[in-house]
Formats: sequence, structure tokens, C-alpha cells
Amino acid sequence: MPPRARALLAAALLALAAPSIAAAETPLPDTPDAEVWTTDGPVRTIATVGETTYLGGTFSYIGPPTGAAVSLDGAGHATPLGPVRGQVRVAISDGAGGVYLGGQLQVVGTKTASNLLHVLADGSIDPAFHPPAFSGGGGAFTQGVRALALSGQSLYVGGDFLHAGAAVRTALAAVDAADGHLLPFAPVFAESGDVASVNALAVDGTLLYAGGEFDHAGGGARQNLALLNAQGQLLSGIAGAEPDGTVEALAVQGPHLYVGGQFGKLGASAGAYLRRYSLFSDQPDPTWLPAPDGSVWSLAATGSAIYFAGYFTHAGKGAGAPRAGVAAVAIGDASATAWDPAPSGTLNGLSTARVSSLLVSGGAVYVGGSFTTLGGQPRSDLAAVDPATGAATAWDPSAGGDVSALAATPAGIVAGGSMASFGGVQRRNLAALGENGRPTPWRADTDGSVARLLADGDTLFAGGSFLHVNGVGRAHLAALSAVTGTPSSFEPKPDGDVYDLLLTPDHATLYVAGTFATLGQSAAVSRPHLAAVSTTTGDPTAWRPAPDQWVGRMAFAPDRSVLYVSGVFGHIGAQSPQLARRSIAALTLDAGVATAFEVVMPVGGIYDLLPLADDVYVAGSFTSLGGGKRNGFAAVGLDGIARPFDPHPLTNSGGVLAQTASGSLLIGGSFYGLAGATDRTSLAEVDPATGAPLPWNPRATGIPGMIAVAGRHVWVGGPGAIGTVADQGLARFTRPAAQPDGGTAEPGTDAGGGTDPGVPAAPASDITAPRLSAVSLTRKRFAVAKGATALTARAAAKGTALRLTLSEAATARLAIERALPGRRTGRACRRASRATAHRARCTRYVAAGALTRRLGAGAARIALSGRLGSKPLRPGRYRLVVSARDAAGNASAPATLAFTVVRR
Repeated sequence: MPPRARALLAAALLALAAPSIAAAETPLPDTPDAEVWTTDGPVRTIATVGETTYLGGTFSYIGPPTGAAVSLDGAGHATPLGPVRGQVRVAISDGAGGVYLGGQLQVVGTKTASNLLHVLADGSIDPAFHPPAFSGGGGAFTQGVRALALSGQSLYVGGDFLHAGAAVRTALAAVDAADGHLLPFAPVFAESGDVASVNALAVDGTLLYAGGEFDHAGGGARQNLALLNAQGQLLSGIAGAEPDGTVEALAVQGPHLYVGGQFGKLGASAGAYLRRYSLFSDQPDPTWLPAPDGSVWSLAATGSAIYFAGYFTHAGKGAGAPRAGVAAVAIGDASATAWDPAPSGTLNGLSTARVSSLLVSGGAVYVGGSFTTLGGQPRSDLAAVDPATGAATAWDPSAGGDVSALAATPAGIVAGGSMASFGGVQRRNLAALGENGRPTPWRADTDGSVARLLADGDTLFAGGSFLHVNGVGRAHLAALSAVTGTPSSFEPKPDGDVYDLLLTPDHATLYVAGTFATLGQSAAVSRPHLAAVSTTTGDPTAWRPAPDQWVGRMAFAPDRSVLYVSGVFGHIGAQSPQLARRSIAALTLDAGVATAFEVVMPVGGIYDLLPLADDVYVAGSFTSLGGGKRNGFAAVGLDGIARPFDPHPLTNSGGVLAQTASGSLLIGGSFYGLAGATDRTSLAEVDPATGAPLPWNPRATGIPGMIAVAGRHVWVGGPGAIGTVADQGLARFTRPAAQPDGGTAEPGTDAGGGTDPGVPAAPASDITAPRLSAVSLTRKRFAVAKGATALTARAAAKGTALRLTLSEAATARLAIERALPGRRTGRACRRASRATAHRARCTRYVAAGALTRRLGAGAARIALSGRLGSKPLRPGRYRLVVSARDAAGNASAPATLAFTVVRR
């Protein structure tokens, strides 16, 4: 056979050997489930116990996916506007019950936006409002719209853009308030050596004040603050007394213009960060000096006080009073008032609390920003406080991210910012969702990220970068009650971050991977980056592969003969000298020895791996792997050679992998198109043999950090947005249930038919695997009884009996495997032969047969005669591998029992 023909035949055989896609499984929807609550940061791991899904990641809040802007009523209930995706930087009332929103608003529902939107009083996007796209050089979005002001039918728009549609508009433009068409108003702003920016606008009759970062405005020299007329002409006011630094906020109150920003003085008039001008003279007031000791970003003015926020610790005339970034001073003499809401608390303590927006309306001061406590009460990023004392009112809408825009309408308060949710609850890095997709009361807050969760009955193992769980010291690794959240006494104390966890089938040993060098509950023992820990004592076993750099992922081979690991290491293995293995290796479970499995990868790293049958799928940052050109995703055989699988992503960064029940692969990473499907971004479903994209297209804009398949559900965690739903840290897709006629039933409806009478149909939201517990044999040593053991029905027998308890109705499978002597050959245990006689002894297991039983929830007893049908088992040692699968296809973890058959 010619070489080319042999190569084509080999490729075809490899494709046939790859996992096949079952035609019966219905396609995934492109849109995630709207009822599932989301987080304000990425979810990195999930685990299920019973009907509860546990989440781990980097977040401080979980709530409904409302989008980045909502209308809030007097009780704090949120109504989504749009919904809006992106970052809302500014909101102003349209005077008719609606609002204008500006910021980085690239998508609203299924409609492309232009960073400026008009939301009608009913909460819908105004279909008649079509403003131009405000963009930077080359048409790329910059910071978008940063300031808005309405005067009659003119809507003034400020930002750091260079164009409005095809027209040149630098930093400031005007559009028609009704339909959004661009008006002739076109003052030119410039900043030497940089792009000019208008950050704040204020209207005084027909005059417009513009503040920002610029040195020319409207054809004349002006530094950071300019006065313009309605035609865009620069007026003489303020000349010579402009701020010497960036202006961030403006407010007109009575006969004064208040200016906040990052300046040190106004012309020759000393006084930093917050000053006021007389509207009569356009000159600074030299006596009004509130003297904050840091920059001011937001202002709200009343007839008696000026409320302001920024980055300062003291404010008020003279020495100033201690204030944590938000304060009020008297409008008369700039002295500090008693108002002090004192914001505190942020996500994981990564930065200090801050206030980004202020609004005075209806006898309250509304405060938005990034905080967990304000006004003496727990509040998530948004609160209403008393205008005199700063004490929080009962109004508590609970936002899921930095609230940077506030506006008042007759219906209530409009709030927007960089979030995906309003109306949720605080949860720090760990949370639990019920079947309805909403959080349960369960809490186990941590002070650092959670990278991996692993369920074992009612115990939840958690690994990450935390040091405490619910205030109890548990460094990087803990075992929690899935019922109460309380940490158990299990405390291995790794001295570095934990990235992955894996439990042995007998639940006795927990494999741990990460950046640590030592761990051990009794005493710190050297186990660099990878260890096996007793789940009883918390101490490491003798298993010590000692990779020279961190390990990020672990997975058993399908036959559990070896442990595959990936990371950034270069050498690994318990043998001496260690073997060179770049980023991926296979280790023996008994000794931690690196096997002959080796994948050649010149540069890069592997971030995830998925062993399936005789292939190992990998994701990472590489352009060549296993002797073939592969970008970010690849599959290799047990010989380490690249298989034909190749999605052809347009970048070389793959991140995560998962397999669906049909056998297709889900891939996530930093890519912007696949071969034959340039519209696939960051997340896709591909054929496992070829890598060709399948129809599913969720249109993710962030990089997934997790993909998990549970029955008909696919969970995706990470930053960014999914499809037409606002940015979120968690999304769930539900595959429609198959109908008997080949159609589908929508999620939440009864698919009908096709269900065994012994197992009730699973609800559409069933993602929970059945749990096996109390699994035992009445006799572990017995003779074969006379009666047969029926293969698929209940039958009485005398040999022994299996006892177990199921958490839900399921089909139990009892696989019987005979233990036979063998010799170690590479990573496998093979039948002994003359050629292998010198190799290490091992035990190999050969399938003898399997039984199935349909069982209800609760305790069950299955009689076993020692026969498969009428055929008796031969005398010898065996193991029984028990597993269960419910009607939704969720499979339990297997339980393994040993037994011996003897002669009569």
C-alpha cells in the first residue's frame, strides 16, 4: 500500500476509534437559562450533593441576571432595563419617565448599541432612537460615553471618542433627544500628546460647562474646564482660572458651579480637588475650601450641602474630619457636616471600598459604588441613607457590582454600572443553589478564591487560595458539611494554593494538586505540588511524584490504571532520576512513578486534560504538540502522538474541556473563531474525532474558566457575557428533553414516554447524580448457590446479598470483575508471559459480566447467587463495582467491594 494511502487509512481508523456522537441527544440552546442566578465574579468549579449545586470561585454576591441597568421602586425591587450589557457610566432623566444611558454599551438584548441608549418609561429600549457610534481612532470603542446633559431637544454627549458615526467629533457632540441623529454642534477638543476626554457636563440655561482632560476646546486654549454656548463656540468665562488637573465631576447649585477632580489649584487660586466658581463672574471662590486630601469623582448638590465622593480620607474646611471616600460639607462655609455613611468591605479585600455615584432625591441620598457595608448596615454596592446622619434606610436593593450611575424618575431610581445583577444576596467565594437556580441559606464564606470543589456524600472538599472558612482557620484545603457549611477537623494545611482535587473510588485518599511545597495535618511533610492525602487523618501517604513546578489538573485514566496530570512542570516521577515530562505526564497510582507516556511540546503549557478511551484531550497555550501543529486544543494517543482532532482556533490559547453525554466535546478558551465557523468565540461544541464545530453557538465574550456537564445541563463559569444575557460569572444551558417521536420538549415540561416504570421521569432541572451509600455484602466469602441470579429482574438467592442506599430512584449496575495475576507492562497490568516474567507482579481485573436493577430511593437489598444467569462464577477473587444512573442520565460515583467465591 502506498505511504499516502496508509496515512489516510490510519487517519480514518483513528477517527473511527474516537468517541462517537449519539444522534439521540438534542442540541444545546444558544441561550442560557434565565432563572439561574449569577455571580459578580467568575465561578471556577461546581459540585452537586443531592438536589443542591455548590459553587466555588471568586465572587462576593449572587443574584438574578438583570443586566447592567435597572429601575428600582420604593421597596428596592428591580425591573431590568433592556436588558443592558456592558458598563453604564452615566444616566440622566429624559423628563418623561425614561432615561438616557451612556457608557460602554455594546449589546442590548439582540441589538447592537452605540454606547448611548434611550430607555422608555416602560423599561424598553426606544426603537426610534438611533444615535451614531461614538468611537476612537480606527473605529474601535474606547471608554465610550462618560457624560450626558439634556437641554431642550439637544442631548450633549461627552467622552474620549474621536468620531460619531462617520463624522469627526472629538470628546463632545450633540444628538437630537428624540431620534438620536447627530446635530451640527461640533466644538473641537484636543489634548497634547493624548486623546482629549470630556468627563463631566453641566447646563446653565443655554450655556454648557464641559470638564475633563484637554488643553484646547472650541478652537481656543482651555485647560480641563470650558464654557460653551449652544452653537459650540468657546466663551471667555473661566479663562485664566482653569483647573491644573483633570475634572471628573460638575454640579450647578444656585449661583455656583461646583467642580471636583484631580487638580491642585484653579489658575493661581490654591485649593485642591473640590472648588466652586461664581456663575456671575466665572471665577473661583477663594473662601470656599472643603480641602479633601484626595481626588473627587462624584458630586450631588442641595441647597444646604454638597455631597461628594472620591479617594480621600479627610474632608472639611480647616483640618477636616475623617471620612472614608465620601463626605458632605456645608454649602455656606465648606465645613464638614455630621453626615458619614462610612463605606467598607470589598470583594476578597482586593481594594478599599469606594463610592462611585451619588444622587439626592426624595429626602434621601443614594450612594452607589463598591462596598459591602454602608451607613452602619450590610449593603451590596448600593444604599439609601439619611441626608443628615448618613445612616442607612431600610431600602436595600443589593447590587452585584460597582454602581457608577444613578438617576431619578417618577417610578423610582435608575441604577447602572459594571454588573450583571440586582436584587441578590452576599456570598463570598462559596454558595449553594437549589433546584430552582436560587441560593439556599447555606453559607461557608472564605477569605480567598475557591478553585476546586469535590463532593463526597454530605462532605464537600474545597481547595483554593483561602486561609479561613466561616472564620475558622483552614489554609487552602478544607472539608465542609454540605448541610451546615461547618468545616470538619480535616486540616492538611498545604502551604500554597490548591488547584485541583480528585478522590479515589474507595473514598480513602484525596489527590491534591497546586503550588504548595508541604502539607500534613500531624506535621508538615515535603510533597511539592502534588500529593495523596488520607481523608481520615489529613496526612499524606508515601506517594510522592514531586514535580518541579505546579500542577493544575488531574484525571484518572478511564480504566483507573494511571493518573494523568498537567501543569507547568518539566520533570516529574518518584523514580530517580526523574523523567523529563513537559506539562503533562501519567503516574502510577501505587508508587507515583512516571510512565512511558510522553507528549512532545516545544513551548507552552497545558491547562486542562480529559482522558477518553485511548485518547487524551488537552487544552493550553501551544502551537505544536505530539508531532503535529495544533493551536490550543489537541488529542494525543497513548503513544503521545497527535490524533486528527483539531478545531483550528484562530489563537493558540485553550483553557477548559468537557464531554457531553453524546460524546461531543465542549471547549473554552481565548479564541475568536474556529475553522469553518469564524463566529465561534471563547466557547464552542466540536466533533471529538475531527474538531469540526457543531451548531451550538452561545457567543461568549469572556474566557470560560469552567465547563461542567451534569445530565442535560451544561454549566459555564468565568468572566464575560454569554449570548444575549448580560455579563455574568455563571451560566447554565439546558438541553431540551428528547420526545419519543424524535422531537424535543422544552426545559421544565414533561418529555413524556421513554421512561422505565421502575424509575420516575427526572425533572427538567435534574442535574444531581444519584448517591450510593451504605454499600455492603452480607457475605464476602461464599459458595455458588443452586438458584440462578436473574440478569435484569429481582430474584431470591442464597449466595450473598448486596445492601445499598440510594438518594433517588435509579438503575443500579453491578459489574463483576475477576481478579487475576499479571505483570506490570508500562502503565498497564497484562497477562503474565515468558517475555514479562521479570516484571513487577500486579493484579488485573477481567470483566465477568454485569447485572442491572431498577431501584427506588432509599435502602435496597439485591440477592446474588454467585451466578450470572445460570452460569456459575468460577472460584476465586472478584470485585463488584456498583454504580447508579438516574432517568436524566446523571451517574453516581462508583463503589467497589471485594468478594471471594469458594468451592462447596
